[in-house]
Amino acid sequence: MKNILFIGGLGNGGAENQMTQLACAFRERGHNVIFLCVDAQRFHLRRLQDAKVPVMMTEVPKLIRVLKLRNFYIAYVIWKVVRREKIDASISFLLEHNMCNCLASKYASRNYRVITGIRNAYRSLFTSRLGRFCTHYQKYADVIVSNSNSAKDLFIQCYPKYQGKVMTIYNIVSKTDLDEDYKSKRDGKFHFVVAASYRDVKNPYGLVQALAEMSVEEREKIEINWYGEYNQYQKNLEIKVKELDLSSVFIMHDATHHIGSVMQQADAVALFSKLEGFPNAICEGMMLGKPIVMTKVSDYQVMVDDSNGRLCDSNDAASIKQALLEIANMSEEQLLALGKSSRVKATSLFTQEVIYERWNSLIND
Repeated sequence: MKNILFIGGLGNGGAENQMTQLACAFRERGHNVIFLCVDAQRFHLRRLQDAKVPVMMTEVPKLIRVLKLRNFYIAYVIWKVVRREKIDASISFLLEHNMCNCLASKYASRNYRVITGIRNAYRSLFTSRLGRFCTHYQKYADVIVSNSNSAKDLFIQCYPKYQGKVMTIYNIVSKTDLDEDYKSKRDGKFHFVVAASYRDVKNPYGLVQALAEMSVEEREKIEINWYGEYNQYQKNLEIKVKELDLSSVFIMHDATHHIGSVMQQADAVALFSKLEGFPNAICEGMMLGKPIVMTKVSDYQVMVDDSNGRLCDSNDAASIKQALLEIANMSEEQLLALGKSSRVKATSLFTQEVIYERWNSLIND
């Protein structure tokens, strides 16, 4: 099989990471893969090169950008590659990239599969002027793949005419060895890790309010380490945390490339979002065998229940407080049982072997 995988660039985003993982999975199993991108970002380039995945990079000419014809130029580039390479499938992720993929297929030979990917669950994006314009071209896609059932259902609500095309395939989460050096509740505190931006949709203020409602004795039991990109959101949050005297409980860090190692040493992984397309950080925490605290977003029904963590409501500080304290007060035996359940769930849902088989069946359908 010969497949094109297209995304705008190789930046450090969830969609770019998943496209890279998918390309490597195809290549490992003998597919001919062409990775096509048009932006200058290079974050995942070395991974692709190590996996011997050929990467085609093309720049959008300055005049094309000035004339605001970027997407049509990209569609033309995809069309040229399709005609030259005689591919079996063309896969793209993200709104505008999907439009380019579909537009290219309109004018290319249609003896190959066109597969587009939904990577978010924001109604406003689906129904915006840009969203409506780009989604119009999904009529040329053979299959529309969402990475969560919640995003799939929302997309169908907005565009019921595509109901027969949409399906869910979860993201790949790498299976790693468990850390035998891990010690629970080191320093006498229960350590939670959150990997998310500091934007309001990730609900850091909801967490801060929950911490503020705890007694001093309750707060002394826990520590929240939040990792996210440093920006104005974090600066404003720091002011609030200091005002409430929570700096020793709620500790803010810049985003890190080594979040897996950080999670390995944590007692639990948490997420407090108001809205989420697919919570990669939670899935990674599950694969590492960690108890989970998560708000009721995305496909939480599949990921988390009392066997491997606790659920809470993003708009209810008391609910967040209760979930945190219930986990923090558990014995080591109880925590090990929750972590084992997380690992079992993640292995059945997110491993490369499981996800590859679903994509391979889709291409060969």
